[in-house]
Amino acid sequence: MARCLSRWMLAASLACVGTAAALGLTGSGERPTDEEWGGDVAMAAPAPVLSPVQPAYRARPVREPAAAPAAVPGAPRPVQAPHTADEPDDATSEPGAEQAAPESDDGDRPDVSEDDGVDETPTETDQEEGEGPAAPPPPPRELSPAMQALRDRVRSTLDFHRRRMLSARENTATEIMAVCLAFGCDTDILRADQANRTINGITHLCWNYPCDGFVPLVMADGHAGARVGYGLQEHRSQLLATLALSRVKPDYPIRIGEDVRNVADLVEGEKLRCRAGDDLSLTLVGLAYYVDDDSTWRNFLGEQWSVEQVIRHELARPVIDATDGGLNRLMGLSYAVHRRKKRQQPLTGQYRRAEKFIREFQDYALDLQNSDGSWGPWFLAAKGASRDPVKNLRGTGHVLEWLALSLPVDELEDARVVRSVEHLIGTLSSRRYRGGVRGLSTREIDTVMHALHALSIYDERLFRPADSPPQAPAQEAGEVARRFDR
Repeated sequence: MARCLSRWMLAASLACVGTAAALGLTGSGERPTDEEWGGDVAMAAPAPVLSPVQPAYRARPVREPAAAPAAVPGAPRPVQAPHTADEPDDATSEPGAEQAAPESDDGDRPDVSEDDGVDETPTETDQEEGEGPAAPPPPPRELSPAMQALRDRVRSTLDFHRRRMLSARENTATEIMAVCLAFGCDTDILRADQANRTINGITHLCWNYPCDGFVPLVMADGHAGARVGYGLQEHRSQLLATLALSRVKPDYPIRIGEDVRNVADLVEGEKLRCRAGDDLSLTLVGLAYYVDDDSTWRNFLGEQWSVEQVIRHELARPVIDATDGGLNRLMGLSYAVHRRKKRQQPLTGQYRRAEKFIREFQDYALDLQNSDGSWGPWFLAAKGASRDPVKNLRGTGHVLEWLALSLPVDELEDARVVRSVEHLIGTLSSRRYRGGVRGLSTREIDTVMHALHALSIYDERLFRPADSPPQAPAQEAGEVARRFDR
C-alpha cells in the first residue's frame, strides 16, 4: 500500500512539473499574478501563449569592491564618427545651464598632444571607411507648429534625464551601458572616488574602471572581452552594441590592467565567439558597424562566418518568444540593413530577406499598439496593457526604439508613432522620475534608458535635419572639443 502511494505521489509531482513548464511559471514555482499576465485589462486580441515571465532582479549582494586602477593621465574622450544628417545616433545637446553640473574631471579631456597618438577630433571632411561618396546635406525639413512643440518636449525630456547622472560607485556596468546607449558619447557619470567630479561614461567602461565594485573587462582568447553576469553585461555583446550605436571609433583605446588594446580588438574577440545556436542579436549590431560587409572570418571552432551569415542565423531564430520580445533581434537586423544602405551597397541576398522581414514586423507592431500610443509588457506577443506604468514603459520604449531606427523618415510623423512619443514623454516626466533613476532597480534603469534612446533616435532622424546647419566645434585650450551636431 505504501509503495503504491509513493508511486502515485511521484506521478502527481511529475505531472505538476510538466504543467508548470507548459504555463511558463517563474523560477520560484509561483504562478504569475493576473496583473503580470495582463488579466487586469481586457485584451483586444485573443490571449496568446506568452513566453515565461522574466525573473525579477534580485537584491544586490554584499560584495567587496575591487580596488580602483590607478588613474592614467590623458584618457581621450570618445568622439563619434562623422555622419550625415539622416543617420540615427545618440548625440544630444549640452545640458541647460539652469542646473550646475558637477565639476568635470580634466583627465578624460586631454590635450591632443598628450593622448595615445589618435586624433579624436573629427573634421568636416572625415568619412567612415567603406562608405560611398559623401552626399550633399539635404535641405532643412519643414516642421509644423505641432511637431515643433513635440521637438521641444523631446529635447527637454532628454536634457532633464541626462543631467541626473548615474554613479560609478552605486551603479553597475550594465546600468552604465544603458545610459551610454541613451546618450552616446555625451554621457557623463559621477566618479566612484570623487562624487563631485564626473567622467565620460564610455571612457569609464573602456578604461575598465570599477562599476559598483567590479571591473567590466577581461582578456579572453587573446582579445579584450566584456564579462557577462549579474551587474556586468546583461546580454552578450551588450558593450559592443552600445559602442556601435554611439559610433565610437574602432581605434578608441581599451585598457585592461597594463594591456592597452582598442575597440577593434574587442570586435575581433566577438568574431571569434560567433557560434550557431547562440543569441547573436547584439553581436550583429556591433559587427554591422565595425566589420566590412564582404569580409569573412573563422571562429574558434574553425567555422567560416560573415555579417551576411550572422543575418541568416538571426532570421532563422524566433522573435516573439525571445528575450524582451525579440526586439534586440529586430534591432540587429534593422541596423545591419541600415548600415548596408549607408555604405551604398545593394540589398541582395540575406539583406533583402531582412528588409522584407522587418517591414512585415513594422506593420504587425503598429497593429498591436494600444489607443494611447503604448505597447504592453508582452511587446509583440499580444495587444493589451498592464496597470503598472513601468511595465508599459518597458514595452513602449523597446518597440519605439526599434521603430524609430527602422521606419522610413517620412513615416516617423505617422499619428501612431507620434502618440507613442507623447506617451513616453508623459511617463518619463512623471513624479516617479523627477529625482533621476540612480537608485532604481537595474531593470527599471534599463527600461528608462531604452525609452530615452528611442527619443534620441527620433530626435536625430526627424528633428535634427530641420535645425540650422551645424557649426564647426570650438577648440578650447588644453582639451579636445566635444562634437555637437545641432
